This record gives sequence, C-alpha cells and structure tokens, in this order.
Amino acid sequence: MKNQNIRSIFMSAVAGLLLSLPIFGTSGLSASLPPTESSRLTEPQSPVDIKALTAELAGLQADLARAKQEFLSPGTETPLPNQKRMKYSDYQAAYTTWAERIKSFSARLEKAYAQLNWIYQNRPNEKAYPQVFQVYTTCDGIYNELIEGFRKLSAPTVLQVRMVIVNDGRLNEHVSRNAGNTRADLTVEQLDQADTVTFIGSFDVVNLFLVVRQDQAFYILQRWKERPNQPGAPEILHNDVVFSQSFALAQVQGYSPAQHMELALSLNLTPVSAQGEKLLDLHDFLDRITTYTN
Repeated sequence: MKNQNIRSIFMSAVAGLLLSLPIFGTSGLSASLPPTESSRLTEPQSPVDIKALTAELAGLQADLARAKQEFLSPGTETPLPNQKRMKYSDYQAAYTTWAERIKSFSARLEKAYAQLNWIYQNRPNEKAYPQVFQVYTTCDGIYNELIEGFRKLSAPTVLQVRMVIVNDGRLNEHVSRNAGNTRADLTVEQLDQADTVTFIGSFDVVNLFLVVRQDQAFYILQRWKERPNQPGAPEILHNDVVFSQSFALAQVQGYSPAQHMELALSLNLTPVSAQGEKLLDLHDFLDRITTYTN
C-alpha cells in the first residue's frame, strides 16, 4: 500500500511535468506540448546506480536554483533579460542562451525520470527511493518556475509596438523651421533615469517619443530624412534628434497620437548637443524603444 501511494503521488507529479515540458525549435522556445509517452517512459539501458542518480539530481537542483536566481528578478514577476535596455543582437543572444539552458534542464529531468521509473519497476523496496523522488519533485518545481518566466519573454523577432504611422509632414517642417541654434545635452544616461520613454508613432519622417519624469514630460523628435520640395530631387538624409520644452504630464493624460502631434507642433524645440558616438548611442536607444515598447 505504501508503494502504491508513492506511485500515485509520483505519477501525479509526472503528469504535471508532462504538461509543462516545452518543445524547442530553431527559434527557441515555442508551443508547450508534452512528449509522447514512449519517449518519456524509455528505461535506462543498464541498472541504475542510486548514488549516482542522487548526485545528478542534487547537481541539477543547484543548477536550477542558480538559474532561477539569475533569470527572475527578486520580488517581481518581471523576467530578465530586459529587452528594452538591450541591443537587438544582445537580446537575441541572451534569449537563445536561456532557451538552450532550459532545453538542457528538460533533458536532464527526462533522464532522471526514466531512471526513477526503472527503480520503481525493478527495485520497489529501494529505501532511498522516496528521498530521491523528493529531490526530483523539487527540481521539477523550480524548472516549472523557469518555464513560466521564460514564457513571459517575447522572441527577439516579435514586434511589441502597436505601430502608429501617419503621413503628415508637419512635424518634419516644424523641426526644420523651429529647432533653435542653441544645442543642449540629452544623453542615454539621462533617458535611462526617466520614469518612462514611450514611442508615440511615426509622423511622416519623424518618430515622436514621450519622456516622463515624475509630473513633468517632454517630447523627443527623431528625424531621419527630409522629402525634397521638387519632384525628382534626391531625398535629404538627416540624423536629427531634438527635444521639446517641458510641460505638465497631466496635460497629456489620455492623449491620442494625433493629439500628441498637435501639442508637439506648438512647442519650442532644442537640438541635442551629442555628436559622433554619443549621437549614435542616442539613436540606438530610440530605435530600441520603437522595437520593444509594450
């Protein structure tokens, strides 16, 4: 009866694991589907060394605990890495690395299960079995936490922005006519300290962003080209970044993209003083916001 109870508990736990194990493809973690019973219940080719299995599970538990600490932000439900603060290539590499680590953990859990199943079938009176099984279930629990955290990440190729594209050239004209000659500092470090930097939308050739700091806000306008005045004339390429005067955040609560544009048209603009690498860093920061903003 005791062995039957252990088997019942064991199979219930395994059923939960079966439903949680992912299938991995070339693009990382995809849909969560259970492996077939035949693949899950494959028995070892040789008798199991209970001490070796215990050591393997202890090592797996330590690896999983370390991965959980690295991957999940303490006290929050936000998984790492933070794609809003990473270059696309860096985020892609981090995402792929975590997918492979989780795939490795999955394979090790499958192997441990096959060995535990062999022990239950062939050595039902093994005294160490309940203790080893408990370590297995602990590993299973931590693994499931990692899976849930990883599912919250979007694949690098997934665009999270709700794109707003407006063929209205007034912001472009506003940048050309009203940006002052006096430049001022606006750096990536300053934007990192803002409460939020939100992509509002693309208005002709100008990307519009809203930066919020406590109860104040301002706009950033990023312009990459200017349409020619005469048909057939070449486009004029720019790498302009300007920002507006500040205003009360309450003023734009609930604004639509069109309302943001109208307000930006009424504000004084200042070009950034950044040049060279610092200007490229600023453009890169804004480009990431247009890709990863929720």
